Amino acid sequence: MKYRYMQDRRAQWPVSVMARVLEVTRQGFYAWLKRKPSARTLRQQQVVETIRYIHAWSNGTYGSPRMTRELRKTGLVITRKTVERMMRTLGIRVSAKRRYRPTTDSSQTLALAAKLLQRAFDVKHPDKVWLSDFTELPCRNGKAYAVAIMDLCSRRILGMTVSNSMQTRTLLHALDQACRLRKALPH
Repeated sequence: MKYRYMQDRRAQWPVSVMARVLEVTRQGFYAWLKRKPSARTLRQQQVVETIRYIHAWSNGTYGSPRMTRELRKTGLVITRKTVERMMRTLGIRVSAKRRYRPTTDSSQTLALAAKLLQRAFDVKHPDKVWLSDFTELPCRNGKAYAVAIMDLCSRRILGMTVSNSMQTRTLLHALDQACRLRKALPH
């Protein structure tokens, strides 16, 4: 560490003065300059180059867990903590990009549904009002869509379906489950 400091500041200060102040020998400094890098230093340089390559290849989306997996695939034996420390030292950070998720389909010109409840969510009798919701779930293999149908009085989930597509049949499957459970449609 002292020798690297001396090397970086050779233009500002004489080597003899820095050696005296840092309590090292001039001969030790010049021997350090001629010394070949150690196996550890060479390995760290290889890991640094690989991390930079993977970071560029992944468009900056890999954090330390995925970076560690990729490094291990190349045959390196390394821990996540080491990768984390090296990425921090190199100033490599994940550039998280929020996905664009359309909330409405503007190409459809359908009229808005009537607000039948008028925000009156306090229902006194079961099977008077059923609610449903379609939810998008991000998964490893893409997206999944969950539909749930709930009785507003009892707050019980009557039917639920998970599918890989957001289609009417998914909602109808959940509605069919709810109807079989209650043996009727809501009145």
